[in-house]
Amino acid sequence: MKTEQPILITSIPFTATIDPNYEIPQHSVVNKDGAVTSEGNIGIGVATNTYTFPSGLASDNPVISAIAKGIALCISSEAITKGALVRPTDNGKVTDSDVFPDNFPFGIALDGCASADELIRILLI
Repeated sequence: MKTEQPILITSIPFTATIDPNYEIPQHSVVNKDGAVTSEGNIGIGVATNTYTFPSGLASDNPVISAIAKGIALCISSEAITKGALVRPTDNGKVTDSDVFPDNFPFGIALDGCASADELIRILLI
């Protein structure tokens, strides 16, 4: 059984411009604006819940709760090797890579996985 061990959970004010029915899935990496990361974004934390914005207005749910330190469950974007340094990619998922935004990895994979869309434990750094 894979478990999260959050040390620091923080609130991130949601300031991104979004479309109606925008969703932030639980276990997605979020950026400084509270939105799901895309390629090249720096991840601030991992969403603790699923958040939806039916009208597309940030006022629907203005604060995102995210794990910023500790061990978080994240969604893989591809096969990842246990022990690999990971970074956020499109759709708030993680990938292993030698190239990191601003040369800063997001975390270390504590589990390996064989394909995309698997939950793996990431030690956030």
